[in-house]
Amino acid sequence: MTEKKKNTTQKPAETSSRNNNSGLIIGLVVAVIVVLALGAYFMSGEEMNRTKTTAQTSSSDTDMSDQDNMEMAGTGASSSEAEDTADMEAGTASDDVIAEVNGEPITQSDVDAFIAQVPQLQQQPAEQVMPVVREELITAKVVDERVAKANLENDPEVQKRMQQAREGIMRSVYLEQMVQEEMTDERLREEYDAFKEQQSASSQEQVRARHILVATEEEANDIISQLEGGADFNDLASEESTDTASGASGGDLGYFTKAQMVPEFSEAAFSMEEGEVSSEPVKSQFGYHIIKVEDKRTQPAPSFEETKPFLEVQVRRKILEEKLAEWREDADVTVYNEGNSAPGTPSTPANTPAE
Repeated sequence: MTEKKKNTTQKPAETSSRNNNSGLIIGLVVAVIVVLALGAYFMSGEEMNRTKTTAQTSSSDTDMSDQDNMEMAGTGASSSEAEDTADMEAGTASDDVIAEVNGEPITQSDVDAFIAQVPQLQQQPAEQVMPVVREELITAKVVDERVAKANLENDPEVQKRMQQAREGIMRSVYLEQMVQEEMTDERLREEYDAFKEQQSASSQEQVRARHILVATEEEANDIISQLEGGADFNDLASEESTDTASGASGGDLGYFTKAQMVPEFSEAAFSMEEGEVSSEPVKSQFGYHIIKVEDKRTQPAPSFEETKPFLEVQVRRKILEEKLAEWREDADVTVYNEGNSAPGTPSTPANTPAE
């Protein structure tokens, strides 16, 4: 009921369909991520178990905030090692066998290593992720046994694809390392200053207001009369407003832009002065509003920390574009027109008429 009332002044939102589809969305996300992770599992093969600790540490470091990094810097590594040692010595649940394929075990640590490779999986409910990952590991084990019997290690196509994968990985790692070296705090600050300037040029006016919503014009006029007689706006909002969500806080709607409210409400609120109460009811599709403007301001720019993830993406893209353009400029590149080959390249002979 509270959620419904909260939308009485704002534009209608499709919250019901979003709630109905939440389970389906989670299932689809898990399915897609598992497919991607399965490819990584096939490529890594038996090395997965040997890299469990590294993968888990890398994943946790990625998800940890800057503050957590500072607090945990002195203790994170030692506690992780202690937990792994305790698990191995005590034979805890992390090494439990959860399935077997032709006598070959699949353990909980296999599942953990699989999940550690894909950070998105760690954000999903464990009761949904674990069964799906287990089934994918079973499938992988079944396929692995078939692959081993096929003896494809020296197959030309396998060798070709492995070389392509190796080159792609090396290229990716090199670019990541190069970008990271250029990713300085100074560069991020410069990007933030440019972002703030852009935001300032396009910033929107905001109003903070309270309102009392009633069903009829007669009720609204009666409340206006009470306010003119000295009644407290907040008290009347709590007692009389049909918008119980805002009414619980004295009708407070917080700060909003024109686009966030229905046109009739926005037009009235943005034309009023700070501290002013509407002298006439404002009619909208939801009923009749009595509005009190609390404050007006220009929408503030978000802080550096709030925008840092966005800034890092932007700076990475710019660094990569700059470096690629620089390398292309330094390289001796010749592009031939379509249909023409490089000098010295034999052309394809024309078809000879049959005798």
